[in-house]
Amino acid sequence: MSEGRSEVIPPSSRAVGARTVLKEVQDVLGIPWVPGTWEALAATEPEVASLLWTRLQPVMATGPFLRESLALLSHAFADLADDYGSGEGVLLSEADRRGILLDLDALLYGGAQLLLQQTVLRLALKEEAVGRPGSAGGARPRSAYRRRTLEAVEETAADEGLRALFEDVGETLNLPSVPVDVRVVAKWTDFLVPAWRRLKRWRQSRAFFEACGTLERRAEAAARRLSPAISLDDRELKVALGDVASRWEAFQRWVDLHAAERPAIIVMDAFFRVEAAVHPERRSRVHDADARMM
Repeated sequence: MSEGRSEVIPPSSRAVGARTVLKEVQDVLGIPWVPGTWEALAATEPEVASLLWTRLQPVMATGPFLRESLALLSHAFADLADDYGSGEGVLLSEADRRGILLDLDALLYGGAQLLLQQTVLRLALKEEAVGRPGSAGGARPRSAYRRRTLEAVEETAADEGLRALFEDVGETLNLPSVPVDVRVVAKWTDFLVPAWRRLKRWRQSRAFFEACGTLERRAEAAARRLSPAISLDDRELKVALGDVASRWEAFQRWVDLHAAERPAIIVMDAFFRVEAAVHPERRSRVHDADARMM
């Protein structure tokens, strides 16, 4: 694993109300980090964060929400296998390979749920309600990732080459900031550099954009299957925003921005996991054995 200072991604230490929302979000999703989207909203608009969580929590805490989220992941990996293949792999120690895979599994587990959550929020804001009438589904199983320690490289501690890679990721994927996913994998620069180079090359094909578009459409379909339906009242939100037009417009941009960025991040994480799972040295031995048999 590469050297360099890293940070443990902590719960927020802000005001009690915001901290409570963030802890509940993290507990319900069962993930070892506080989602940056929620942390930013709780810091700037704590009343809105509390209101949204009140509306979203009854559905997000259910087994069907988790199953729909994980189904999105399954489809994403199937599409990736069809469009990209089984990957080339990177030479790594087994300890590093295991660490990368475990961290990516946690990021994908949380990312799929955040995709569905942001999709629900975007549709509810646009249509006032999304989902089907009915009672909430059964409880979700306890997450194995909640108590995992997830570390990420601090941007300020990254060397010049890594900072350039961070900037390249943001520009290439059209993201407003470096996703925590990349900063987590950046602990293993010997993996991240070639994996990102391959992803950037593959992104030049239509397949990458088709994978993201398909994932977005599947998330919309999944959001409409959730029960009970989630409703958002524009008036209630505007009151929480102090009836200030600029704050309402900023909130709408926040919703659209984070709904739009999530498919690309999931496709990126899935791509990284495919590459991390491949042992190129074993593949080489198999190819050599096949060649001798011919």
